[in-house]
Amino acid sequence: MSLRVIVDGTPVEVPAGATVLDAVNRLGLPLPQLCKDPDRAPLGACRTCLVHVEGQRGLPAACHLPPASARWAWPSSSTR
Repeated sequence: MSLRVIVDGTPVEVPAGATVLDAVNRLGLPLPQLCKDPDRAPLGACRTCLVHVEGQRGLPAACHLPPASARWAWPSSSTR
């Protein structure tokens, strides 16, 4: 099963269990990420992969954010 999320205006499909950070990486968008390690669970402590999510307050860490909860997301450095 795959999920569709729109990141920075571009639709992208990611597999179930993926994160918004996975979607951002699939699109090749620049987003800082210090704790992304395929052999470890994401920590979210570095807070470098923050994103804006439509309809949500604050800036969640993309490495912990499931795509289902972020239909529209964009990097926090975006000018939106």
